Amino acid sequence: MVTTPDEVARKAGSKRKHESHEERSAKKARRSKEHQSSQSHTTDVERAYAKKRGRKQARRRTKHSTSIPSKADETDHEEQAEKQQASQEHGEAQPTSQRAAEKKARRIAERREKDGVIPDAPSTHVARTPHSTRSELAEERRPFPNWTLSAPSAGRFLDHDPTFVQDENGDEYLLAANEREVQLLSLESSLVVRTHPAPVGHLVVCLAVDEQQDNVVRVAYSDETISLWDWTIDEEVEGPLTANGAVRAMAHARTQRGERSALCYIVHSGGQDAIYGQQGLLHSTKQQLQDILVLGDAEYILARSQAALTIGVRKDGDRSKAHYTWFELPLAVASTCLDARLLLAPLSGKKGAKGRPGLRIAIGNEKGAIHLFDNVSSLFPQEGQRSLPPPRILHWHRDAVSSVKFSQDGNYLISGGNETVLVLWQLETGKKQYLPHLTSAIERVVVNSEGNRYAVQMGDNSIVVLNTSELKPVANFAGLQMLSPVEQSKEMVCHTPAATLHPQDPSQLLLGVPASQPKLASDIGVRPFLQTFDIRNSRHITRQALTRNNVTDLNLGPGGIPVLPPDVDLLAISVDGTWLATVDEWMPPASDVEHLASTGADVELQRQNRREVYLKFWTWDNDQALWTLTTRMDSPHARSNGDIMGPGKVLALVSDPSTKGFATIGEDSCIKLWRARKRTSQSAAPKGKSDGPVVEWECKREVQLVSDNERADSPMYAVKPSSSTSGSLAYSADGSMLAVAQASSGTDDIPVVHFLNTFNGDVVSKPGLAATEVTGLGCLDRYLIVVSHPAVYVWDIVTDTLKRKLKLRSPKELVGTGTTLLAINQGDSTFALVTSQLGNSKVKVYDTHQFKSQYEQSFDTPVECILADKGARGYTMLFADATIRTLLSSATPQARLESKAKTELPIAARQSLHANDAADGGRVELD
Repeated sequence: MVTTPDEVARKAGSKRKHESHEERSAKKARRSKEHQSSQSHTTDVERAYAKKRGRKQARRRTKHSTSIPSKADETDHEEQAEKQQASQEHGEAQPTSQRAAEKKARRIAERREKDGVIPDAPSTHVARTPHSTRSELAEERRPFPNWTLSAPSAGRFLDHDPTFVQDENGDEYLLAANEREVQLLSLESSLVVRTHPAPVGHLVVCLAVDEQQDNVVRVAYSDETISLWDWTIDEEVEGPLTANGAVRAMAHARTQRGERSALCYIVHSGGQDAIYGQQGLLHSTKQQLQDILVLGDAEYILARSQAALTIGVRKDGDRSKAHYTWFELPLAVASTCLDARLLLAPLSGKKGAKGRPGLRIAIGNEKGAIHLFDNVSSLFPQEGQRSLPPPRILHWHRDAVSSVKFSQDGNYLISGGNETVLVLWQLETGKKQYLPHLTSAIERVVVNSEGNRYAVQMGDNSIVVLNTSELKPVANFAGLQMLSPVEQSKEMVCHTPAATLHPQDPSQLLLGVPASQPKLASDIGVRPFLQTFDIRNSRHITRQALTRNNVTDLNLGPGGIPVLPPDVDLLAISVDGTWLATVDEWMPPASDVEHLASTGADVELQRQNRREVYLKFWTWDNDQALWTLTTRMDSPHARSNGDIMGPGKVLALVSDPSTKGFATIGEDSCIKLWRARKRTSQSAAPKGKSDGPVVEWECKREVQLVSDNERADSPMYAVKPSSSTSGSLAYSADGSMLAVAQASSGTDDIPVVHFLNTFNGDVVSKPGLAATEVTGLGCLDRYLIVVSHPAVYVWDIVTDTLKRKLKLRSPKELVGTGTTLLAINQGDSTFALVTSQLGNSKVKVYDTHQFKSQYEQSFDTPVECILADKGARGYTMLFADATIRTLLSSATPQARLESKAKTELPIAARQSLHANDAADGGRVELD
């Protein structure tokens, strides 16, 4: 007999109806017990996972690990893996939620692709595998895995005395620092042999070597902490000491045997400056203290401000307790530097014991004099108001004394200043000895413990070590010497660097640099020198003059006005790296033409009438290893109005990517193409160039552009050109086309971009490629990138259509002119854009296939220049703090093409987007 399903269900229901109440209660109890057992098992799993998580957090706290941008993702994956492992240890099967999540993500991606939506970037979520290491996972989880940003290199030396140290073998080194790190410099090789970086997000402020153990150095940071670093073993031997405020200066003193050296430091807190020792607060004052010295067995503590000299004299009694009597002695002239030396202690008459040692002080002031006080210890027993005795005055410097130091034996004073001359004063006879022509201002002078070497820190961001017997250099350390920003009206004024990369060796940076860095708002920064810097090894290569300069001569006019050299504001190098073109400009100071002007506006006009502009061409001399001048073109461009005398300003200079040639545009709206030719005359050849033909440069083609306020298609070219204040030039990759844009001050004309055929000189003008003034141009493949505030336009030159419009996020963000903040890399078909605002910069890199952001990064330090690595994939960035960072791409153009193929939209979606582009005038993306 076959039982149907309905009969089975009916019998089961009848059976449940006849079950007793006790049976149903027992079944319910069994189910409750099973549920409690499951909960207990889950609790054990969670307890084991929490225990492992606690051990992991304890290890992180012990190692003081720092976070990286993808740390949160990495921690989540590790916690998930540990939780799965804990579940397996208690017999629980591994869940499949991860596979389900990946499958769901794929379905969502497929659905978005069908809808015509392209994700901005591939997912950075990576599953942990048993063979994945932490570094591999971190590399895969980077937001932009195809791009690598290097750590900062180069930098400026702190305005701080370098320190001589010796290792156990007697080899001598120099300790110096920039904001990022402390450097151990070898005097034998002139190289950096060891570094101690600052904590992440903080800066090095100052350092001081322990007088008892010179292998240990105290380093103060901007986070108000002080660490102890053993430079011989490259280890931090003691945890950070928390200071009582922002540290300004530190000093160590040698104490009695068996005691540690005394550390004293100046801090600024609560509107006051204070001097602290290891025992606590020693002295506080309203004076702005700058330098500190601790002499002898901590007998004296000296600190200097501009208006007063602060001296602390230790009281007699228990030496373990630091009790001082403090004196603030006013200064008649503002001080700029300080040094002191102990004199032999006289006998006190009590059982042959020595009394307090004498104190000899040298103070340099802003008027160029050195005030020498032979012994001021007689002031301290006195009561009442104290003042310094009349000094012995040593006066040779015409400007402020930057540094003054006693020699090791105390018989000499060594001083330096803006005159680029090191002066040695013989104190007994009053005679002077000079070391002139150091090519840069002297900022710091240090004498080693043996007295046979001087370390001189220069104003061009270099340190030279001299031997005292012959005053010849022993070692030289030079950093990047780019012009530093100067604070004017509470704003930092930055100069656009004149820089380029060598096309045959992208690791070599060519940069226009000043003789010395400007310090005050009144200082005018000009760049008459050329520095070649090795980016790969962070090392100075060469430096040579490009213009006339008065570095080693008297550079003051009759009225005390500085005589400034010309400023090199443009430079470019030929495609083969054998020719260099520079533009330098000079105008007389306003004081020289004031008598010729009736109003303030006329003063500037008179200066422009007497302006000097030179276009110079240099060839590389392998024998001398420097650039040699071959041709100088005086006034390469005219003024915008032909009736006004004087040369016109050169607005842009670029190199031809296909041949040895250059192009310029001036304020006269004229484009000039420059080419080299062999000299046909029989005049004498330059010195050292008797063999071979002599090459000189000439203007091969000159094209006058039509004014922007005229019709672009007007056949009338005989119009009066407008006055251009800025210009941009960009060659195509093959050099057959030159894109030109110019901007005029005080006009609201529609911008016009001109396309010049470099073979026949034909010009095609296109208005409306940008809405406002064009500040940058670049040619990449078939596209023209136009930078025009507040957007960047990408035009397809072949089809004459707008491919993409990138809007800047904020209307306050500014984009620099020329190629300084817009860089084009033909090697990997990308372009980089830098936007800056309020001291911060943001870098974004785009490609020409998807026109999506391939890389983006924000920086707290302004990016002053970005350069494309010629012949390589990536960019080089120069920052305002004279640091360099390289951004390298590991993806090939073929990889980008494959990526584009994978994310290609369906035909229907592409047609819809093209229709929208036609209606909107181009695709718009918020940057």
